[in-house]
Amino acid sequence: MNTTILQNSNQNRQNDKNSQPKLIENKFLNTILDYARAYQTGCLKVQQTTGKKQTWFLYFRLGRLFWAAGGDQEQRRVYRQLVNHFPKEARQLLSHTQAVTWDSPSAYYNFLAYLHQQEKMSMEEFIAMKNYIMLEILFDIVQIDCQNSQEESLTWEWDKNGRPKNYIAVDRKLARSSEQLVHITQSNWSKWEEANFSACYPNQAPIMVNQEEIEQATSPKIFQNLQRLVKLRSCTS
Repeated sequence: MNTTILQNSNQNRQNDKNSQPKLIENKFLNTILDYARAYQTGCLKVQQTTGKKQTWFLYFRLGRLFWAAGGDQEQRRVYRQLVNHFPKEARQLLSHTQAVTWDSPSAYYNFLAYLHQQEKMSMEEFIAMKNYIMLEILFDIVQIDCQNSQEESLTWEWDKNGRPKNYIAVDRKLARSSEQLVHITQSNWSKWEEANFSACYPNQAPIMVNQEEIEQATSPKIFQNLQRLVKLRSCTS
């Protein structure tokens, strides 16, 4: 992995180091904390160098990770959250996609921001959807990183000018901090590993099909864990 040299004052680094000790084992997650504690505003572009070679975009404002985009499941991911939060209105909300320009990695953020601005969703719903999406992407990146521990599977670079078009300020008391998102992600991944599902991608298979066949092919304990974790999607902590 490569890292971008962060520029911030020694005083801020020392204050953050004292108040937020690093407890994260994963280098990528520690990089997120570095940008957060440096109060950076911009976009971290993360690229997978093995397998599918996906690309993600993590957006920060004054150190707060407020949006994540990219990956090969983005459309499905956002649609799933719309259905989860608005089971009856999801199709109607999707009819507003024409109001957004789809030429930016942050287009889905601009879309959700538009829905909030048009009073199609509350601030609480907007924040909840953002949190689910960010946790899902962070989990996916960490899973890829941990599965390829013997080789460099991720690279990242910083773009100080990268930001969504329709940024919406969120009360810091309502939004999760970058530190919270990172620690939740690490906890979710640890639980997933402990359940022996490291090779399973929960965010690419959110629905369990052929449950009877799966139950017959696995032990009762593994099936129960799989059923529970897929249903809860691990990132609901």
